[in-house]
Amino acid sequence: MENEVVKFEDVGSLLKDRVRQVIATSIPDEQIEKLVKDQIGQYFNKPAKRNHYDPEPTSPFEVLLKNIVSSHIEKIAKELILQSINKKLCDDTYLEKMIVEITPSVMQSVFASMISFSINNLKNNIHQQY
Repeated sequence: MENEVVKFEDVGSLLKDRVRQVIATSIPDEQIEKLVKDQIGQYFNKPAKRNHYDPEPTSPFEVLLKNIVSSHIEKIAKELILQSINKKLCDDTYLEKMIVEITPSVMQSVFASMISFSINNLKNNIHQQY
């Protein structure tokens, strides 16, 4: 065992464990319990508001909870929207209705550009002849 090569990570881990043991035995149990309660309190309790202009403070726990809930809601909303879109795209009556609604504006823009081009050509031809 004396000749074994010890990895640097193992030495660091051993040192950490040893330091934890020394610190843990030198701090009284009451003080450790108070430190733990304080840390838990900081995590779950809202910090004090500095002044009335600041937004309402939130605890780290509230922030974590809000992030988790909003990501789940976002995922559910995306799934519902995709399901709705897929149903509508597979529904022939929906596609037909959409085409009927869109066709007048598409045709109007197509004919408007064609007529405008034709009128401009006619004007140019008339001006060139006279």
